[in-house]
Amino acid sequence: MKSTYLIIGTNAAGFYAMEELKKRDKKAAIIAVNGEPYLPYKRTKINKNFQPGKLDINAFYLAPESWYKENNITLINNDTVIHIDAEHKTAELNSGTVISWEKLLFAVGAEPFIPQRPAFTEAHTLRTYDDAQRLAKLLPGGGSCLVYGLGILGVETAVNLRKEGLDVTLAGRDKDLLLRYFSPRFRRIIEKIMLNHDIPIYYEVAPEGLLLEQHSFSFKQKGINHHFDCMVHALGIVPRTELARQTGLEVQRGIIVNEYMETSVPCIFAAGDCCQLEGDTITDLWHAAQHQGQCAAANMTGVEDPYRKHIHRLKTDLFGTYCFSMRPFKTSIPSSYQSIYSSLPTEVKRIFYVSQNRIHGVEMIGDKDRAKLYQKAVEEKWDMERAEQELG
Repeated sequence: MKSTYLIIGTNAAGFYAMEELKKRDKKAAIIAVNGEPYLPYKRTKINKNFQPGKLDINAFYLAPESWYKENNITLINNDTVIHIDAEHKTAELNSGTVISWEKLLFAVGAEPFIPQRPAFTEAHTLRTYDDAQRLAKLLPGGGSCLVYGLGILGVETAVNLRKEGLDVTLAGRDKDLLLRYFSPRFRRIIEKIMLNHDIPIYYEVAPEGLLLEQHSFSFKQKGINHHFDCMVHALGIVPRTELARQTGLEVQRGIIVNEYMETSVPCIFAAGDCCQLEGDTITDLWHAAQHQGQCAAANMTGVEDPYRKHIHRLKTDLFGTYCFSMRPFKTSIPSSYQSIYSSLPTEVKRIFYVSQNRIHGVEMIGDKDRAKLYQKAVEEKWDMERAEQELG
């Protein structure tokens, strides 16, 4: 098989790279290798909409099957690339098919991080549609479930399992939940929401403290043993890099790319969770992978368009409370930013992160209908006077 562009992986980075390539090079022949049996779908919808009795992959698709045919995209489902010859520009699939290419994009994503301990190897993740199907089979009988991981995936998973009637406990190794996204003030609000819906939270529970005994899970804290029928863990990701290493690409934590998303080997690009940007950065957010895929695609067509780092939004709905975050930092507030808190009579709460009277970041709770305005305020760096006029 021959292609102008070969894309390995079809989630956020891969799909939006396809879309961008067709805009810029309408006649190009694109082949995309998808390791799953389904059409490309939005993985972040899985844990946000986890309803065991209503799992429908069709609701998660990024585009219908007809879109790929109309755009001259050959989508190869349920197959994987096992070898790449960078010199001769060929790729061999597990099925035996050999594909020639002119430009290649690694968009292979990442795997869940799984500590090599019995409790974790027997537990579940909720990252793919198949993960959701496996977990759904366990739930009709009810019971108790430990969600281990205090990031956004762990919090959203705990919320949705609780909605399904399970007795859910949230725990993790960190000292607090959602450390990357919210200030202590807002974390306390979110913690209260969880507790009010009968989800107890345990902090500083080390992975080695989780035990597996006859297919049940437990940990001990302050002298009290806590037991659970099942466990779901969400401890971050590990970029998929094995094929890149075999191909001869420079790899550290992820596949090293330059400002044009090109790897150490000419004509081979990488985007999304598998790639590592300057400063040892793995972005691990859907919209970051989307923008990287679009940037890689532009450069694959010959346009020199450097990747511009974005402040990506996080939005989530926790039992009807809308939470939104766009922060230009991950943990503590740099001294160059001023934190301005305000609340509205409608019980909306927000924090603007301001430097030289310009908004560089925001956290918000309860103002879902105007979320795009908050995003615009950060992206356009509004001054506080405009924020007060348009957002109250």
